[in-house]
Amino acid sequence: MFDFKSLLAATVKDLNIAELIKNNQICLVRHTMKHRNDGDWSNFDNVLKFDNDMLLVFTGKQSRDIFSKYKLIITFVATERTGCLLRGAFINKGIGGAPISKELFIKKNGYKYREWEKYCKNNNIEETANIFYDLEKCGVLEEFKNRLIIEWGTSTQSWYQRKLDKEILEVLPKGFVSDFPGWNEVLISHQELKEITCNPNGNRDWYQFLSEHDGVYVILDKKTNQKYVGSAYSAKENGGGIWGRWASYANTGHNGNKALKELDSLDPKNCENFMYSIHYVVPRSPTSRKDVLFHEQLLKKKIGGELNRN
Repeated sequence: MFDFKSLLAATVKDLNIAELIKNNQICLVRHTMKHRNDGDWSNFDNVLKFDNDMLLVFTGKQSRDIFSKYKLIITFVATERTGCLLRGAFINKGIGGAPISKELFIKKNGYKYREWEKYCKNNNIEETANIFYDLEKCGVLEEFKNRLIIEWGTSTQSWYQRKLDKEILEVLPKGFVSDFPGWNEVLISHQELKEITCNPNGNRDWYQFLSEHDGVYVILDKKTNQKYVGSAYSAKENGGGIWGRWASYANTGHNGNKALKELDSLDPKNCENFMYSIHYVVPRSPTSRKDVLFHEQLLKKKIGGELNRN
């Protein structure tokens, strides 16, 4: 059977994979945080799925010595049931794979480590790591990142292991983020929106629905719980409809809205706190404007719109 081990051996050319396999120097890691109760980890799986630097920092710090005997560490994030999605690979550069000091780790990953500390503080997470590794990103299986899903095994399987002959469950289209869940169940992060709108071919059901419909949407700033209520009606740019409007938010972070621009001027990364949802849809047509604007004003009356200051 052509499994993960076979794929690794067949596609990786810049490392002596056969030697690493023979010497058991490859470690697979499956990150899954949503079931933890030592703080609010509810969004961290999504952070790890899109933030490569945070993935490196989070993988590189541990509460006990796990990676010293491994040269190549390949990371995954949990998907449905017992599958997991390939995220990234790292070379363990420490001398003999040994841990490095926390001071050196922070020096090498200072900005992103501070981002991690900020995340912990904001989500009541206690930092327990006291072992740190000198990890470096590498291009192993780069073409399959965020696309390849393998079978990890039952819940009794360790979150890290050296077993490589894992069943390949699926290879997703390039740029795929998720299936379209239905308009009334849409709730996506800014990072997800960027990936979706940058890859319409890999997210065709999203593109088809959002470009064929006008409607009313809400942008929630998770940092402040403030909301922006907006609408899209018969726009033609970038595919038109809700797609065109949301693609502009993905590109700019504010789409020219006054309050969102003010937030962006204070912190260009503030848009990463945004969550997008849809609250009313209608098929695109030259006559949809009046209908959409009515429902936009109605939603503002229902839930407010602290960031609506256009």
